[in-house]
Amino acid sequence: PDHPPEYSMLSHSLQEIGQYQSAIAAARKAVDLKPDNAYYHFNLALTLAEIEGESAALEHFRKAHELAPEDKVFAKDLAVCYHNLACDKQFRDNHAEAVDLLRLAIEIDPDYAGAHHMLAISLVELGKTDEARNAINKAIELDPGEMEYRELNEKLRIDTDM
Repeated sequence: PDHPPEYSMLSHSLQEIGQYQSAIAAARKAVDLKPDNAYYHFNLALTLAEIEGESAALEHFRKAHELAPEDKVFAKDLAVCYHNLACDKQFRDNHAEAVDLLRLAIEIDPDYAGAHHMLAISLVELGKTDEARNAINKAIELDPGEMEYRELNEKLRIDTDM
């Protein structure tokens, strides 16, 4: 008989020895056998994120969070996934989509300073300076020691004073 925990462990082992497609297949098998188990979706998401990227993993990060909304690790990793996808959108100058993704990240993890920071950057690019200022101020409130946040805040202040 099939045992999802064994497929999950096998997935980890296969990934460690570089058998990436087999690792994905084993993680998928665990999910197929027990689709209502948040951990198996999370394991598959982590495996996909590592091997194929965040876009491939998003569905399973979402499912893990949906099945276990109280789990802080699942929530944080879903927020990080949205953040990373947003960074890719920013790199491609698609700031409107980046804003949408970052707002999802912040909705899941309101204390994610990095998401507030990246939101501010995209809002600046979209000409939404007041919203950007609010976002960077929130990032500073959450992580007052991060100099990059303070530098962006100062830049916003200088740009609006001109």
